[in-house]
Amino acid sequence: MEPYSEELCRRLLLRVRTPGLPYRWLANPYRGAPHPCAYCLGTGRHELRGHAGLAEFEARTVVKPNAPAVLRSELAALQEPGVLGLGAAYDPYGPAELRYRLTQQALEIALAAGQPVCVVTNSALVLRDAGLLGDLAVGPGVQVVVTLSSFDEATWRHLEPEASTPAGRLTAIERLHQAGVPVGVALAPIIPDFNDSEDKLAALASAAASAGARFLQPPLLRVDHGSVEWALPGIRMLHPHLPAAYQRRYRGPLRPERYTHDLAAIVDGLRTAHGLAEGVVMQREAARGQLALM
Repeated sequence: MEPYSEELCRRLLLRVRTPGLPYRWLANPYRGAPHPCAYCLGTGRHELRGHAGLAEFEARTVVKPNAPAVLRSELAALQEPGVLGLGAAYDPYGPAELRYRLTQQALEIALAAGQPVCVVTNSALVLRDAGLLGDLAVGPGVQVVVTLSSFDEATWRHLEPEASTPAGRLTAIERLHQAGVPVGVALAPIIPDFNDSEDKLAALASAAASAGARFLQPPLLRVDHGSVEWALPGIRMLHPHLPAAYQRRYRGPLRPERYTHDLAAIVDGLRTAHGLAEGVVMQREAARGQLALM
């Protein structure tokens, strides 16, 4: 089966209403992944769109070839300003980007429109656009969030088969930092009893800071409709006892409050130790017209 199929879109921008996220608008020029991450939440979104669930999500990537034209039109008509997110549901630098360059075009359009952007990725392909991201950094504003979950080869190869190696992602962070692009790390996801020990998190935080990361985020595993069918079997292969524990522990998609509180204390300590910012929210400073990390 052809790994890519094209599908024209009528709309691209999605208003984000979840509090605490670093963007107000979200755009996904791609949907699906040939080898999605074992914890991928996009599988649930794909299923809810009326597609054939996990089988189709895994089989092909849906490409929206008119996404740049739609984005340009929607940004021109946008009445409510805010940061544009690329990569929250589907990685904007997945394999399809090598052929279609829709993310690159979206960044060019954002730069021309004076639109600040937040890019989330686990791919070193982001370095291809370092110059463009640098122009955004001195213009309307940009930040790049690189996900990093483990240095253990068996773990990341199993959880993230299409992602760049951890070493490749650290190199991307270093080079983006050298290019003047605000870049940080999302420890994504932190999976309870899997990669959440303090020593593992400390190693990730130390490496991120040494590479030039400016901020550190600790997203936790969600257990959502659709994604649970994909994530739990993948985790079971490495740690058979964990899925049953999650099903007992989770009441809905979010993790227990006590666990979240304890983990936040660990991450806060790591931020302090390495001089990293707490969040990735960009806020326009009225006096200087610049975007700042908060």
